Order: sequence, then C-alpha cells, then structure tokens
Amino acid sequence: METMTLRVTGSRNARQMPVDLRGRRDWNSGLCGCHAGDDHEMSTCCKACFCPCLVFGQNKIRMDHLANHNSPEPTGEANGGACAVHGVMTFFSLVGGCVLQVPLRATIRDRYGIDGSCLGDCCTSIWCYPCALTQEHIEISGEEHSFPRGVGGSSGIYYDDPKRNRGV
Repeated sequence: METMTLRVTGSRNARQMPVDLRGRRDWNSGLCGCHAGDDHEMSTCCKACFCPCLVFGQNKIRMDHLANHNSPEPTGEANGGACAVHGVMTFFSLVGGCVLQVPLRATIRDRYGIDGSCLGDCCTSIWCYPCALTQEHIEISGEEHSFPRGVGGSSGIYYDDPKRNRGV
C-alpha cells in the first residue's frame, strides 16, 4: 500500500506582483516602504536603524530555514552567529555589515525572482542600509505568511496577522 505525502509550500510571489517576460518582478515594497500598505513594519525599520545586526540575523536565519526546510522558521529569533558576526563587523567598520548583507540580498533576489544586480545590491546596502534590511524582511514575510496556518512550528508567530495576503 502506497502512502501519499502532502507537500505544503509557500508562495514566493504571495502578493501577486506582476512578472515580466523573463520571470522577474519588483520587490513587494519600495525601499522606503516600511509604512505603506499592509507592510506596517515601523518596528522593524527602527530596529534596523539602531541595531541592524538583529534584523540581519533574523533575515539570515529565516532565509536559511526556508531554503533548507521549505517552511517558516518557527521562532523568528536572531539567536545565531550571523547576528554576532554582523555586529562585530559593523562595530569595527561602518560598512562591515554590508559585506554580509550584499550576498544575502542577492540570495533573496534570486529566491523570489526579483530584478536587480550585484551593483544595485551593493549600493542599496551601503547607502540605504536600514531600508534595505526592512525591505528584505518584508519580502521574506510575504512567503512565510503564504503558508497555511501552523506550518513551520507551533508558535504561530507568522500566521496570526489577518491583514496578510496568504495566497497559495
């Protein structure tokens, strides 16, 4: 007797952004879009301004979990070494954290089919650092919120916001 397993996945374009002929699209939010639409991410934006290592650590852990487990990270905590390394690099050099953020931003663009370039990632990470971290956070949240309720852990941390579009 064969058993069938149901594979639950999230949408990498949960907000149904228009896609061009190459399969590329824009970001879910503008670079300064932490207060626009349903993306009320002012707390994330403030955290990115005053303690960017926390937002970077959360983004890194969440992206790694999505890539490795195809489900949202259940806790959403920045309890990994990425936050510490980012903090140390930023402490010793103002653009030190950008060295880590540029590859993560490229990974996020690749995963979600977002149009852009390495040069654009570099410039955005250096000149608009907190806004870039917040934009990346919003992009990751879009996929996490597209999973059915309860997928990825029992905490429900990503599934309780009724304003989020949970497209499949």
